[in-house]
Amino acid sequence: MESLEKQNKPDLTSTPPTLTSKGSFENLKKLDQKTPKAASQGKDVKINNVGSWSSLAKVSSSATKGAGSAKSSASNFATSFQMFQRQAKEKEERVKAIRAQEEQRKQQRQKIEQERARMEREKQREREEEEALERARASVQTNVQRQQSMKERERLREQERRKREAMAGGIDMNMQSDIMTKFEETLS
Repeated sequence: MESLEKQNKPDLTSTPPTLTSKGSFENLKKLDQKTPKAASQGKDVKINNVGSWSSLAKVSSSATKGAGSAKSSASNFATSFQMFQRQAKEKEERVKAIRAQEEQRKQQRQKIEQERARMEREKQREREEEEALERARASVQTNVQRQQSMKERERLREQERRKREAMAGGIDMNMQSDIMTKFEETLS
């Protein structure tokens, strides 16, 4: 049981790796290998961008070698971490701004498309109304022409009827002349 507890506990007697050490990335890997899996499952600490932090540590360690003081290296790490955080925030803000612009463009395209579709529907409706109006005009004109032709025929019939009536009551001299000519021919 004691051997199992020793296996699960990390070795706290050894000095933890520092970011100022030359092989900080290797030390982080070693620490990760030394930490038993059971103990690391309880508190799962994830370090993002380990490679960039180790390169930052290398740059900082080479800059602090000349100064040699622990306070200046700690403040350099703090300022570099703050710079990293600020850059991360700026990048996140840029990404959000780009996404917002893309969303705005998408909405504008949708509005333009909707407006274009609405205008197309409006034009189609106007065309249909114009066609219906044109058909109505043609129909009215056809009806007017039909009525005029019917009135003209009726007028001609009436005129012919009056002429026959006038002729029926009167003596047709031409017809009388023809009758007389035939009578005389028959006598002779």
